[in-house]
Amino acid sequence: MTKQTIFLIALLLCSFGGFAQSTTNVSGGQAKLGTETYSYSVGEMALIKTASNGSITVTQGLLQPMSASPTSTQDVVISQDELLIYPNPTRGQVNVAPHFTSGGDLQLTLLDLSGKVILTQKARLDQGSEQQQFDMSTLANGSYLLNVSFSGDGSKQSNTYKIQKINNN
Repeated sequence: MTKQTIFLIALLLCSFGGFAQSTTNVSGGQAKLGTETYSYSVGEMALIKTASNGSITVTQGLLQPMSASPTSTQDVVISQDELLIYPNPTRGQVNVAPHFTSGGDLQLTLLDLSGKVILTQKARLDQGSEQQQFDMSTLANGSYLLNVSFSGDGSKQSNTYKIQKINNN
C-alpha cells in the first residue's frame, strides 16, 4: 500500500467521528420527589425527535435519580417483618403496625405522585410496636407514596410504600 492510500483511509476513518450525539444545554436544575432528587437539563440535540399535542411539546431526554446527600454509610431499609401497612388498597383509614425491637421516633410522610406532601405524622414509640393510623377518606382516588422512617438505637431505617386510595362506595 502506498503512503497516499494509507493517508486517504486514515482521513476517511477520522471523518466518521463527527457524527456523535451532542447537545447544547439552555436550562436545567434539580427537583425533589419524595426522598429522591432528580437533575434535569433542557437542551437541543443535533437530531431532534419531537412529539407535540397543542399545548405541550416533548423532546428526547433522560431523567436520572441522584442521591440528595451522598454519605459514606449505606441506607438501611425497613424490612417486611418490621412494618405492616393495611388495608392497601384503602377506602380511608390506614393502619401502620410497627414491630421494631426497641423504641424510637417514627415519621410518616404521605405524598401524592407529584411529590407534594399531603400529610406528615410523627410519633414516639416507647416499645417500638405502638400502632399508628391516618385517614385518607378525604383524598382523591389514586396512588400515593408513604415514606416511613424510624430512628432508634443510634440508627435510621426508612422505606417508601405505594398506597392505593379507592372509592368510598
